[in-house]
Amino acid sequence: MHTGAQDLQVNEDPHPKILLIEDDAFLRELIIMGLEVENYRVITTGDGKEGKHRLEAGLDPDLIILDLFMPNLDGLKFLCWAREDKGLAMPIIVLSAGNDEEYIQKAHQFGADEFLFKPLDLDALKQVIKKYLRMG
Repeated sequence: MHTGAQDLQVNEDPHPKILLIEDDAFLRELIIMGLEVENYRVITTGDGKEGKHRLEAGLDPDLIILDLFMPNLDGLKFLCWAREDKGLAMPIIVLSAGNDEEYIQKAHQFGADEFLFKPLDLDALKQVIKKYLRMG
């Protein structure tokens, strides 16, 4: 006879998973190093199209860090797909070197939870991540 407790799945990896979608390889590595020392598990992709494929294949991150300007599928199109088409609810932090108010407004309109500017302040990113992952 099985009890309910035996049927529960146990998460083997207690570290929060973060999907990092960023086309700049140097910045990707910098973010990975900064977050892995905080015990986050970082999964990376180089563009929005690859990030979309990973999510469609079953990746279920606790949080997404998303560059706004990328090849293949930019951040705004990814956001629109993630929130409207896919209905994803996890926090999405948008990164951008551009400071155009229109893009910032569109990112929030399409479902970004936070917007951080490049050059990236890694400590600020860590604080934003902690804020959202504590809420969950």
